[in-house]
Amino acid sequence: MGQPHFYMANPDQKTILLEEAYYEIMEICSKFQDDSGASDVDVKNLLRKIAKVWGKEY
Repeated sequence: MGQPHFYMANPDQKTILLEEAYYEIMEICSKFQDDSGASDVDVKNLLRKIAKVWGKEY
C-alpha cells in the first residue's frame, strides 16, 4: 500500500515544501547526533538505509 500521489498546481510550492523538509530533516539529524553521540558517518549511513527502504516501500 503506497502513499497517495498529490500533484501541486504551483511548482514553486513544491520547491518551498522540499526546502522546508530538507531543513526539518537536518534538524532531526542534528538532534539525533547530539542525543546519541553518532558521528557524521553514522548519520549518513542511517540516511542511506532510510533511502533504500523508502524506494522499496513507497
